[in-house]
Amino acid sequence: MAMYETPLDVPVVDLPEPGSAMYRGFFDAARESLLILDAALDVAACNQSAELLFAVPGGVSIGSPFLDSVDDSDTAAVGAMLADIVAGRPHVDDAHAELRRFHGGVFPAEISASRFFVDGAAHIALVVRDRSMEERNLRRLHKEQDLYRTLFANAPVPLREEDFSDVGAWFARLRAQGVSELGEHIDANRDDFISAIMSIRTTRVNPAYVRMMKADSEAELLTGFQSSEFSQGTLDSFRRQFVRFWDGGDYHEAEFIGYDRQGEPFECFLTVSAQRIKGELDLSRVVAAFLDLTEIRANQRSLERLIADKDQFIASVSHELRTPLASVLGLSDELYNHWDRFAEAEIRQLLGIIADQASDLSSLVEDLLVAAKAEMGSLSVVAERVQLDKLVAEAVGEVAISGALDREVPVFGFAGAAHADPVRVRQIVRNLVTNAARYGGDEILVELGRDHRPFVRVIDDGEGIPPEDRERVFDPYHRAGGSDARLGALGLGLTISRQLARVMNGELTYDHVDDRSIFTLILPSAR
Repeated sequence: MAMYETPLDVPVVDLPEPGSAMYRGFFDAARESLLILDAALDVAACNQSAELLFAVPGGVSIGSPFLDSVDDSDTAAVGAMLADIVAGRPHVDDAHAELRRFHGGVFPAEISASRFFVDGAAHIALVVRDRSMEERNLRRLHKEQDLYRTLFANAPVPLREEDFSDVGAWFARLRAQGVSELGEHIDANRDDFISAIMSIRTTRVNPAYVRMMKADSEAELLTGFQSSEFSQGTLDSFRRQFVRFWDGGDYHEAEFIGYDRQGEPFECFLTVSAQRIKGELDLSRVVAAFLDLTEIRANQRSLERLIADKDQFIASVSHELRTPLASVLGLSDELYNHWDRFAEAEIRQLLGIIADQASDLSSLVEDLLVAAKAEMGSLSVVAERVQLDKLVAEAVGEVAISGALDREVPVFGFAGAAHADPVRVRQIVRNLVTNAARYGGDEILVELGRDHRPFVRVIDDGEGIPPEDRERVFDPYHRAGGSDARLGALGLGLTISRQLARVMNGELTYDHVDDRSIFTLILPSAR
């Protein structure tokens, strides 16, 4: 550039004499640290602010090389800048360097330099600014930013940072148009409302939000809102947020149902907050926090079902125990008080009914005790080598003797020895056969066999269990299809049977094949 080519292109001034009024006013008394260097880059003059900055006792040593005050790591860069200025070459940037104090400490500085002439000789005017406080504040700011980024990224709660600046501009336009009630405007101008939502820019999301939205990456969620996300619940939430901000509020919370990137709904509690700067609402950084309530709500509904099932269970227990107990007590009282009125055949018949009802009571109480132990985690078995074929035949016979069967139940096949608790095996088979007699079809079969392990199948030709209930029938207090409670129908038999099977390292499953219901008990082979 031509202005740097000759000394005539720069001002030529006479340096005021030290001690003059001009010197004191414009140089010595200046609050900025000022130095003047000669062409050799030695200090020609220095004001009091510079002496304080460099902590030089008794004043700066005139004639000392300025570069001696520059830290070794910055000497070359600062020297090149000053040489350029002395030579008249363009150098428009200020220099940043570590400068040494007299006692040896260093401080960060910003150096501005310009050239002037005295008696035809080039000199350099330096303004040195101490950047220590600025650096400290900058480090503090960076630390706080790093802390914010760390907290944001590692927060277990899904977070989304949004820029509502365009929404703020939309507010200003509406106010200029005379709109006073934002809610009414939104209700009457849906497209305008949608456009305002679409103007929101998502600037940052944390990993928890990515997981909640089932997105492939954070970048996928920084592309703005998708129309598929605008459920009625989402729109209602944005409406409330906008009205809150319009009215000067900086905080909003609500529950709503949203949709993730796979189109699946999720229930959540949303908290939206905007910052204030000097009392003014700043919509450029709005943070939305999401508490995913999907699992909580599912557990709540499950608990409500469980409570309802248990209420039904208590009613069923009351009915199931009262009915046989009433028979036992009534018939026993009748025999005790009027024995001589009955013939021997009638007495035997009544005693048989009492025995059957007592057997039902015993089975009900046994199921209740096993269920209680299972819930307390104290259910145990005593496994041994057993002949499964014999145990199954005994269990089917017990069901027939109890009066729960009104038909023949063929037992066929061969399973051989198993490693199981004989008492619990009989209990499981009794439950399965009784269940088939009450809820199954006219034909009931029991098949024994061995695949990798011995198994027992109880088969009937009834309608079967609806698909949605085929696992739930093993839940406590559940009866498939909402069937009415009948004798022994406490909704515990299948639950207990599966629990017992698993405690013995076996399994109990249900299938519906060729219009037949099949409960399969699998047990470990004998050791």
